[in-house]
Amino acid sequence: MKPPTLNQKRLVAGLWFVVFLFAVGNEYLAWGFFGDSAKLFRVAVMWAGVLALVRFVPKMAEEIDAENAAKRALEEAAERARDKSNDAAETDRLRRSIGMPLNSSREPAAQRSATADRRENAAPD
Repeated sequence: MKPPTLNQKRLVAGLWFVVFLFAVGNEYLAWGFFGDSAKLFRVAVMWAGVLALVRFVPKMAEEIDAENAAKRALEEAAERARDKSNDAAETDRLRRSIGMPLNSSREPAAQRSATADRRENAAPD
């Protein structure tokens, strides 16, 4: 038999919580479902939850950390796939779309002319 998955453990914890709320409500709101043993039922449900916490929480914490790490890795991979900062065609398209001149610093001829004529690159007086 396979061990339960993290989502199955979460489902069991949620069901336990619903039963625990019912047991507390039964005792404190005097619903009377269990007669004189309402307090005993609440204590039994509470101890079952405490024992389950002691037994399963450390492993669940590890599984949750692993799940979060996997999600972060997927998000980082997707961000790297979306990163267009080194894409020359995307940069030129973006510059055209916002009305900026094309980046001529990537072209060797433009680099030579920029270094040859210092007056064009000098700060204004």
